[in-house]
Amino acid sequence: MALPPVRILGKRVKTLRSQQRVISVDLPGYGLTGPFIDDDYRPSHYAHFIAELLDKLGVKHAVVVGNSFGGQVALDFALDEPTRVDKLILIDALGYPRNSISVPIGFRVRNGGFHRERWDL
Repeated sequence: MALPPVRILGKRVKTLRSQQRVISVDLPGYGLTGPFIDDDYRPSHYAHFIAELLDKLGVKHAVVVGNSFGGQVALDFALDEPTRVDKLILIDALGYPRNSISVPIGFRVRNGGFHRERWDL
């Protein structure tokens, strides 16, 4: 199961589909999917949504892939339902501790990690 939709993972999902069942989820409130009726957009609510979806599809366990916010949802799902997750793959996931000592300069600049005083300008 992949939490980022096919349009993000593209060819990787198409390649996997030839070997495995792939369920790509466009989360409610994102992409082309409408909102949650109850306006609850907490990651834990999304994780519960994924559990219910897998129940309805008859999926007892899966390799779960999550990108960005989908990574936070995948992580919450794995914590809530550990016996259902064979493997967890997180791609630039929210909620994952970021204690990196080596961050590429482009990411530091984009995220406001540089200030004038750090550059001695």
